[in-house]
Amino acid sequence: MCNNIGRKLTEGETLMLPTVLPGFERDGTDDKPFMVDGVLYQKCNVCHEVKCFDEFPDNNNSQNKGISILDETGRDTGHVVRKRKQCNQCRTSSGIKHSTQANVVFNEHNIPNPTEETICEICGKDYEQNGNKKMVRDHCHTTNTPRGYLCNECNTGLGKLGDDLEGVEKAREYLKSSQGDGWKEKWNKT
Repeated sequence: MCNNIGRKLTEGETLMLPTVLPGFERDGTDDKPFMVDGVLYQKCNVCHEVKCFDEFPDNNNSQNKGISILDETGRDTGHVVRKRKQCNQCRTSSGIKHSTQANVVFNEHNIPNPTEETICEICGKDYEQNGNKKMVRDHCHTTNTPRGYLCNECNTGLGKLGDDLEGVEKAREYLKSSQGDGWKEKWNKT
């Protein structure tokens, strides 16, 4: 059966799929999960094939709502399943996890894949410090130009700050404002 959700459902648990308008059904024309005869499927947004849900890697970094796990009475267990929108095959072409667009950008400019010797260009982590994972390819989403290799944490951090200098500068100013006695001024604690 094809319904791997990153953890085993306990007896009686089910998945609560995203809602659809009355009279409509999920049919794989979008990238939201859908069920047919008790089997969970999703459409890959890269190869556009409909595949079993367990052919998509977990995405624990996602801010998406995900699919709630319900207990045997239909009540929410508080656990959520989040899967990536790219299937395992598309996500790991050539054995390296990277965004599809970053792959295109780096290949267009003939830039080699990161190796075990590649270090993060922000924090300096090496392969071992990065959990024995190779660095990811970072690229500018506006200009589609390569920027370098980062560990997953630094790459995710940049993304959460807007992936631009403005967001990074705002975070910098925020941190500077609370240095020393700056916090006292902010909270009127002089």
